Amino acid sequence: ARRIGAITEVIEETGGGLLFDTSEECRQAMQRLILSSALRVELGDRGRHVALERWTEETHIKQYLELIRRVTEDRADPLRTA
Repeated sequence: ARRIGAITEVIEETGGGLLFDTSEECRQAMQRLILSSALRVELGDRGRHVALERWTEETHIKQYLELIRRVTEDRADPLRTA
């Protein structure tokens, strides 16, 4: 991915991809992927793991319900600090 925006943080944090700044760096990254099946498997495994950990429907629902629980508790006790 091009080293701009939020995707940069996700890739740096998870190791689930390659980043580039220039067209030449992009070409080099693609060449690495073409030549290394081990790299393709490793990046794919990392990406899949993160997707299952962070971006499934179940994960989103759990996070959403936790947010609602915290907001509800905060409203019930306005002196409570987060």
